[in-house]
Amino acid sequence: MARRVEAVIARSPRRHRSGGEGSGPGSAAGRGESRGASKNDVLTLAEREELARLRREVRQLRLERDILSKAAAWFARESGTVPSGSSSS
Repeated sequence: MARRVEAVIARSPRRHRSGGEGSGPGSAAGRGESRGASKNDVLTLAEREELARLRREVRQLRLERDILSKAAAWFARESGTVPSGSSSS
């Protein structure tokens, strides 16, 4: 099931993959009707739920990664390992 979801995501336009406009449940993209989707491309309810869960998880992991990156940079500056003007965050 996950491979089928990944294949559908890979073929979808970028704005739909990121949950942008036009990707809601009532939209053509949410129903699998955009870009000439065939019956094989329509996601089942379980696949849509899994996709939503995975998108939430990715969003959370990115947020945590950004927080940890900023914390590491702060600790490096505080310990004198990195000069204060050279932080990229």
